[in-house]
Amino acid sequence: MQDKMNVILSLSEKSSRITKILVSFTGTEKKEGRLNLTYQSGKVSWKPFYSVSMDGKERIEFEYLAEINQESGEDWKNINLLLSTSSPDVSGRRPRLSSQRLYDQKNQLTKTGL
Repeated sequence: MQDKMNVILSLSEKSSRITKILVSFTGTEKKEGRLNLTYQSGKVSWKPFYSVSMDGKERIEFEYLAEINQESGEDWKNINLLLSTSSPDVSGRRPRLSSQRLYDQKNQLTKTGL
């Protein structure tokens, strides 16, 4: 437990905001699974640039590349990064998330089934 607290404290020194995510599962069977967390980070930008080369004959090679600038304070080691040209929220504020409950459709009662 102390090791986990130390990790959280070290992260808080790098970033001014910590978001807590609580995930709970209930059920009668023990199952293993994987949870992937995807989020957008502020103070990050990218711009495209291109490289065109010729081999002196008829072959032309065109590369689409990206220059990434990140000043988020987060450690970006071993991450998967997705670049997009869309503007999800111009204000830069993250959306408010609400709790969602998932049910097995066949076990739910409907008005016609009452």
